[in-house]
Amino acid sequence: MKNLPLNLGRFDHYTLIVPNAEECTRFHIEVLGFEWVRKHLVNAGSAPEGKYDMLNHLLHLPGDKSRTLVITEGLTDNSIFRKYLSTYGAGIHHVAYEVDNLEASFTILQNANIPLTSKNIIHDPLSGLQQVFISKESTGYFIELIERSPSTGKGVFKEKNIVQLANTMNSYLDNNKAGNLHPNNIE
Repeated sequence: MKNLPLNLGRFDHYTLIVPNAEECTRFHIEVLGFEWVRKHLVNAGSAPEGKYDMLNHLLHLPGDKSRTLVITEGLTDNSIFRKYLSTYGAGIHHVAYEVDNLEASFTILQNANIPLTSKNIIHDPLSGLQQVFISKESTGYFIELIERSPSTGKGVFKEKNIVQLANTMNSYLDNNKAGNLHPNNIE
């Protein structure tokens, strides 16, 4: 395949989806030596305004403050995170790698007919963060490719791009149930 393999940059983070984020976080800190960063609540669309449907615990990997583990729990029955958990079980949801040029990587993947969870790159113009998920069919978990804008410093995850990523997961699960996981069928 032309232009493959992709030129992946450094490993950035990975995300677990679990039924009990507090319990999983305690284990990672007390037993495995991860370092607490913060708790982050998000409404990705299944909770009423002012409420949350996603709980994230962010931890630094042992001895490495530049890499992160995100432990995610769905807080409502209709959250994409609980739907994902009931469909696939607890475990690694995705592993993220930085790339130098996400648009070029995205085009290469599309031209190679690699299934993605969306037809577009998610872009936060304020932080400069860009991201896209490669579907899990070939790898057993999703792979997130991210590009952080050098002009705005290190692009950070904001609620808007987290919500957009969650929406691509809704489309992915809906298409998975319908058997339409070809990249041209994902919205």
